Amino acid sequence: MRPSTEIDTLRQQLPYHRLRQVRKGKVLPIDWPTEWERFDANELFAFDMATIPPKLLENMRKRQDVLMDGNQAAISVLTRLVDDLRTLALADAGQLALVTTETDFLALVQRVAGRFEVQAAEHEIHIRLNLAETCPPLSLDSQRIQQILQNLLSNALRYSPKGRAIWMEMACTPQQVVLAVRDEGPGIPPEALPFIFDRFYRGDKARTRTQGGTGLGLSIARKLAQAHGGDLMAANHPAGGAEFKLVLPIAPRVA
Repeated sequence: MRPSTEIDTLRQQLPYHRLRQVRKGKVLPIDWPTEWERFDANELFAFDMATIPPKLLENMRKRQDVLMDGNQAAISVLTRLVDDLRTLALADAGQLALVTTETDFLALVQRVAGRFEVQAAEHEIHIRLNLAETCPPLSLDSQRIQQILQNLLSNALRYSPKGRAIWMEMACTPQQVVLAVRDEGPGIPPEALPFIFDRFYRGDKARTRTQGGTGLGLSIARKLAQAHGGDLMAANHPAGGAEFKLVLPIAPRVA
């Protein structure tokens, strides 16, 4: 067993007599390097932390924090990827269970938009609401619809320049509700529009998985809309920026 890079560094900077091996509750001096070759990896190896140069200790801790953060981020992305693939598989098989209730869609949109206010303000972005004053309740799985709205707002924030706005506009007819979410960013490249809902498609090739999620968000959002009997469409707005329209049907009332 050979010492690690950190131990090599410590060996160069610490007197040998300050390094101790704790065995069976007794503190014994180590004769370096002959004792190192007989060192039992299952025994506790300890030394006086106060003797480590502060700069070296700080660098060691930073390296540990970076490794832990990287592992946690990778696990989080992998978990989301598995969950997203499962959702898509269920939707493809027509087995995606929806827990529908009569829902005030207007209030739901306002709640979700409110959750993004702080994040938007940090980037000096304003969320503007232009919603229908009245709209009949919709039969929705509110958790799934929130998932769609959160995805659309997250994308809009990602591509909105500082100091601009995200627009949420809703129109209601006797047959359907249409919610448009528009940013004032660069828009979607024309060559990317036909593929924007494809799985793992990324119009911005520079984005990494950790920066842009699993690459399945829009695919899932559209599947969820379709599972409600509606749809999700994408286009570039004439005034600039990308615009996504969520269409949901209004169930006819039984007399």
